[in-house]
Amino acid sequence: MGGQIDVDSEENKGSTFWFTIQSTIAAAKKHNIGDVLKPNLRNIRILCVDDDAINRHILKEQAESLGMRCDVVENGFDAIAKLRAGVSVNDPYKICLIDYTMPMINGIHLVKEIRKNPEIAKIPMIMMTTMGTPIPEQDLKRLSLPHVLTKPMRQSAFYEAVFSILHKNGNHEIDVPVAAIQNQDIRKKPLPIQSKSARILLAEDNEVNQKVALYTLESLGYKADVVSSGIEALEAIKKSSYDLIIMDCQMPEMDGYAATREIRRLEHKNHTEHKIVIAMTANAVMGDKEECLAAGMDDYISKPLDITEVERILEHWLGSSRNN
Repeated sequence: MGGQIDVDSEENKGSTFWFTIQSTIAAAKKHNIGDVLKPNLRNIRILCVDDDAINRHILKEQAESLGMRCDVVENGFDAIAKLRAGVSVNDPYKICLIDYTMPMINGIHLVKEIRKNPEIAKIPMIMMTTMGTPIPEQDLKRLSLPHVLTKPMRQSAFYEAVFSILHKNGNHEIDVPVAAIQNQDIRKKPLPIQSKSARILLAEDNEVNQKVALYTLESLGYKADVVSSGIEALEAIKKSSYDLIIMDCQMPEMDGYAATREIRRLEHKNHTEHKIVIAMTANAVMGDKEECLAAGMDDYISKPLDITEVERILEHWLGSSRNN
């Protein structure tokens, strides 16, 4: 590609890998909805607790790329001291990210210790774990920890968890800028008659994500009904006939995977028409798409939503569902 690649290394200090390539200037990038919403997190103060230096560096970069003020510490004792210090100077942390596996005091024990301190007990916390190290479900429920992030962590999953907590707790005013979404470079072409009249069901428990998805659909000329869990989705399709269901994979009571499996079971049992189910998840790691398809879902979109991809998916499936 007309460039170079090399490494500068110094013993006991480390290595810097670098490369250059020759490239033309790229065209202006189309922003996805996640990019549009990022300014809402500016100046939010966040604390990350992880014993691994590389993980601390990555977490700090991810948080600061979203405009947040991020401090990092390597153990639970320093974390409690930092949280207290933030309160004492009237600049408290809004969220604390805690690694599950740490020496001396692990993530679960740290949460318990934080909850014992009245001045910092109410800070929202997000637990982090590595792939292959599950956190016991009973611990998460007992400590009311609804958000668990798996490392290596996708920026969209990190963003969504933080955004959800801030919105739920009223710590930061969330308002989806509709004009910004509508001004994206969307191909303005007439939709097929069948697509315009299509009935869509959106199953998503997060209020902010509901807003974003609805605005996206409306920008493309679609309308949708909204439910907040897999159980509500099953009730909705019993009462009404939908052409397509957008199903979030992670929901309380019954997640998207279980809801889709139940939809397929009922279709087989009652010999009813196959409903198009599109999976929607923030955890787009290798194997996720296969898991969605194995549960009976027809296709897959990831969050934050890319409006061009949503348009492509819907036109593909609504067209095929009408023509078959």
